[in-house]
Amino acid sequence: MFSGSRWTGVAACIALAVGLQTTAIRADDFSGTALTMGVYECHDQMANIDTVMMFGLIDATSYKKYDGDVGGYAFDRESGIIQIGLQTGAPARFVRIGATAFRALNEDGTLAGFVCPLNPAKDPNSPPW
Repeated sequence: MFSGSRWTGVAACIALAVGLQTTAIRADDFSGTALTMGVYECHDQMANIDTVMMFGLIDATSYKKYDGDVGGYAFDRESGIIQIGLQTGAPARFVRIGATAFRALNEDGTLAGFVCPLNPAKDPNSPPW
């Protein structure tokens, strides 16, 4: 029914995220993989898109939000953590859960309910997505 649709990728990321709740995250699994520029489309636990959480990586230090605002980000290859919105003083944090997927982190560092797989069909330079 959902074969080949965007739901296939979302379902895979949700399954991966659920598995991470019982498995230690190993950032070194992806340490040799460069970040892929593009739009990371964030979904809640019901697979609903959350545009507030979405981000589009446009280069090694800049990203765009859904509304087109540009901000800064930092990625730590060792931990697999990306911090989005450095200019705000309280950046959103995500941990890499796959070569092209992230999972949101709560303020205390625990896993949050949002998964953000790359959507290669969307252009990070052309929001809103």
